[in-house]
Amino acid sequence: MRPTLTFFFFFLLSALAPLPLLAQEPAPAAASEPGAALEPARDLSLYQAEVTLISQSASERKTAAARALGQVMVKLTGNPQAA
Repeated sequence: MRPTLTFFFFFLLSALAPLPLLAQEPAPAAASEPGAALEPARDLSLYQAEVTLISQSASERKTAAARALGQVMVKLTGNPQAA
């Protein structure tokens, strides 16, 4: 490659590199009061479930995980048939 062409590509690459940073939204400002608590974005209890295990076998844990996921889906959608 010729030196001028190499310099041009280097210049173009260095000029375009920060553009993705400019496209991002700025971070939200902190609370105006130093002691103010931030509200959680979501209720984390929606993503939690408890199921009872009969044993610690792999198949029992896999079945329990599926039941727990079904409970979470019902909480999130409000549809009992989502499970």
